[in-house]
Amino acid sequence: GKNKLLAYFFTSLDDRSLIIRNWQSLSERKKLFQSFGEHILKQNNISTAVKDSREKPPKDCHIIDKYIKQLKKD
Repeated sequence: GKNKLLAYFFTSLDDRSLIIRNWQSLSERKKLFQSFGEHILKQNNISTAVKDSREKPPKDCHIIDKYIKQLKKD
């Protein structure tokens, strides 16, 4: 679901060296992301979503790809 899309976005940024490599642990430590159940996303939740998004890209990932390509142009 949404975690997978979030993971896809940040992984895409990471793959292009646009964010720090340890973004998953940092996001848990700083409590940056919250699930719909209002729980803070833990690193293992995020890493599972990253793995899932790599195996099967989420619906609407083409929108993220389009904007990330635009970032590289600017």
